[in-house]
Parts: sequence; C-alpha cells; structure tokens
Amino acid sequence: MITSRQNRLLKFLLPRREYITLLRLAEYLNVSEKTIQRDLRLLEQWLSEWKITLDKRAGAGVMLSADNITDLLHLDQLLSAE
Repeated sequence: MITSRQNRLLKFLLPRREYITLLRLAEYLNVSEKTIQRDLRLLEQWLSEWKITLDKRAGAGVMLSADNITDLLHLDQLLSAE
C-alpha cells in the first residue's frame, strides 16, 4: 500500500516523458528532497510488481519507465481508483 503523498508523486510522474528533478518534486509536494528520496526508494519496490521502474539519472532527475505502455496505463487506472 502507498500513502496519499506517494500516490500524488506517481500521478505527477506518470504523464511525463522527461526527467524531473527531486527539487521540483519536493516543491510540488511541499516536502524536503530527503522525503522524496525516501518515497522513491519505497515506490521502487512497489512498482516492481507492476513491471515499472524508476529511471534515475544523476543531475537530470527521475522518470517512470516500462517496457510496455500497457503497464503504465494499468498503473494510471490503479492510482485513479485510490
């Protein structure tokens, strides 16, 4: 199970096809970058069940990645239901 903040974090990342910095995520959610890092670590494990990964690039940020677009669509439906 994920928290409402983690849900909002995923909903923010899901439609974006570019890297988002931790600072931008922290500002969006009004939390610290450390909190974002902690949430992303937890979400990595949770997302692995959905065959989705967090693509992290130093200096660029993070974005969601999946081999199959259908996996991202399923995640979108799941997040909307919560």
